[in-house]
Order: sequence, then C-alpha cells, then structure tokens
Amino acid sequence: MLRIVMLSCSLGALIAADPTRVAPASAPVAAPSVGVPGADPLGGRDLIILDNKQSIVGTIAEHTRDDGFVVINTGSGTMRIRKERIATIVLGLEGQLRHLDTSDLPSLVALAKWCLARGHEQEALAALDRAVTMPGVDLETRGLHATLVDGSPRGPKAALPLYRRYKADGGNDVKILARLQELEDALSAHNDELKKLGMPPESVLAEQPLDTTPKAEPATANSSAKPAASGLEAKGWQAEDAAYSNPVDAKLESLPPEEGGSKVLSVASAAGGKKDKAAVRKLMTYAVDENSVMSMSVRDRSEHPVKMALAIKTVNTVNGKEVWNYFESPVQSVAPSDSFKELRFDLKANTFKSAATAWENRDSISNLDAIREIQVLIYNGAEDAVVQIRGMGFVKNTEL
Repeated sequence: MLRIVMLSCSLGALIAADPTRVAPASAPVAAPSVGVPGADPLGGRDLIILDNKQSIVGTIAEHTRDDGFVVINTGSGTMRIRKERIATIVLGLEGQLRHLDTSDLPSLVALAKWCLARGHEQEALAALDRAVTMPGVDLETRGLHATLVDGSPRGPKAALPLYRRYKADGGNDVKILARLQELEDALSAHNDELKKLGMPPESVLAEQPLDTTPKAEPATANSSAKPAASGLEAKGWQAEDAAYSNPVDAKLESLPPEEGGSKVLSVASAAGGKKDKAAVRKLMTYAVDENSVMSMSVRDRSEHPVKMALAIKTVNTVNGKEVWNYFESPVQSVAPSDSFKELRFDLKANTFKSAATAWENRDSISNLDAIREIQVLIYNGAEDAVVQIRGMGFVKNTEL
C-alpha cells in the first residue's frame, strides 16, 4: 500500500490510485522552540522510498492523469517510477504548499509547526498570518503567531499589540507574558528618555487591529505607505546570454498606490524553456565590507512556487590578465503570494558552488573585494515564472 506523508488531506492529482493511505506528517513532529529551528534534511525537496528501501530525493512533478507512474526530477534528470514500487512518499516544503488547503485552519497550523521543525520560519509565519484571521483560532496559535512576528523583520513593534491582545483574551504562557513585560518595560524606558528631551512619547496602541495580512515588510500593508527607497534593482539589469538562460524579460514597473507606489524589478520567463533556469544580470563594481549579505524582497506572481538563487562573478589577475570566477548560492524557495518575502544570501558563507568544487555547494567566494557582476537566477525549467524584486542591497548579517 502506497503511503503519502503530507499535512493536507487533499492529494489532488499527485497520486490518483485508489488504494492510497494519507498519513499526516504533523502528528509525530514536535516544533522546536521558536528561534532555534531544526535543519531540513531534504532541503525542501520530496522523498520517495521504494519497496527495496532505496531513497530518491527530488521534486515530484504534477500529473494530469493516472498512468501508473510517479515522475520525480532529481536535479540531474527525470525518473518515472511505477507506483507499485513505491512504499512511501514524503512531501517536502513545496509539495506541502502545493497541496495545502488554505481554507482549513488545522492544516495551516499543522503546516506552520511542520515548517518550524525544519527551519522554514518565513513559511510558518505566512501560514499563521492566514490562520489567525479564521474563526475558531485558539490562543496557543495566536501566541505562536505573535512570537514569530516578533522575530521577523516586522519586529517587536508589530508584535506588541498582538502580545497585548493575547494577554487580554486570557493567554497565560509564561514565556510569552514575560516577553510582553520586557517590551512594555523597554517602551516605558524609551518614552522616559523622549520626555527628558521634550519630545512626545511613542505609542503602540493595544487596540490596534490585528494586522494579519501576510507580508515581509510592513509598508506593503499600509495604503498610505511611502514608496520604498530604490535599491540595486532600480537599473542596469539585462537578460543573460541565451546559451545559459531561458528567454527572460526584466523591466521596472510601479506598484499600485495602496502598496506604496514604489518601483520593482519584474522578471518574467515564459513556459517552454529548454534550460534549467532563467537569469538576469547586472554589471557592477563592489568590494564587500561588513555589509556582506545580499538582501532582497521577492514576490512570486506565478501560480506555483519558484526556486531562486544568487550568482556572483569576481575577478582576479593571473599573469597580467583578468580572470572571471563564477559562484552560485544554494536555491531558496518562494511560494505564490500577495506579499513580499525577504531572501538573504551571505556572501561570506561557504555554501556556494563553483567550478573549483565540481559545482557542489561547499565553496567560498574568492576576491570579494572585486565583484564585477551579480545575477538573479530563477530555476523554472520548462515552467513559466514571474517575480517582482525590490529593496535589493547589501546589509550586515546582524541587521533585520
């Protein structure tokens, strides 16, 4: 009997055979303490375990019909596996997101806890952003949501009204209440300093509405938001050479007024590409200092998740000639959403791939004082992809 390990009770067209038993993955998985995420051993990918105990890791393709096979892309090729050979399928992050019933509160909460157990905090917060808007959400879920908001780029100021409402409605988790008191004390001390300077106190209203719109940056939910400052996305982007990239178009476009009206870089690649990725590039001269993390906010406007990576080209001089070196980061997944998700790439990490490591992700970028080009990569294969990028720039690895 084929066993599918997933959170949602809807399997869709993935496996159409009748003798399917769906085993929820959330029940045996306990979420770790927020802020101490576990590692995802599959890196968000799917796992197939065969009847001979062999394991195959990759991305399971969607089926429009039941032909008796499961198709999985392993990254180095595509495999078709007969269903009767499969003992268990464990869906990774993208598979969980594809089959999630976003109108079902228990499924959203289970997904959030599943994500936390594997270090996917942004996806956990996105799930709880939706969950807390639903009737019947309990105090435990609201407390977890407030804690995740506190640790996200939205920060303590956005979390404080959520903590206050949690307490007012009877929440009694000791750690959450201690954090609330810590923030109240910090706000009080801050206002005391403002008073000494003759300045008005800062107010974080307890009756502030519970803002649960999924977002990575508060400005996107404020209809009166000022346009965000332009970053590296503002100019200079062009399609990579067709020998290395699917056809791709990069252009600046304006967000609607209710989203601040700022400019974003729109990157679009049509379906039917023959390469594994679409790439856009920008020539630049940059020397990395303490601001060694590339940060960008991305919104997926496709109807499916996209995988994105950052490539860096540096130069060094050999025998009086400039030699270019290419380094590529691990991929990060972005789910379709109306909100922007921050992606971060630590340029001082040893997780880049290059020719020197036979394209395994275990290299460090050399010559960080001589960056000459950056590339944004979208691993869309034959699928279409449309993303919007804003707020692109170098930050310290300690900055939120």
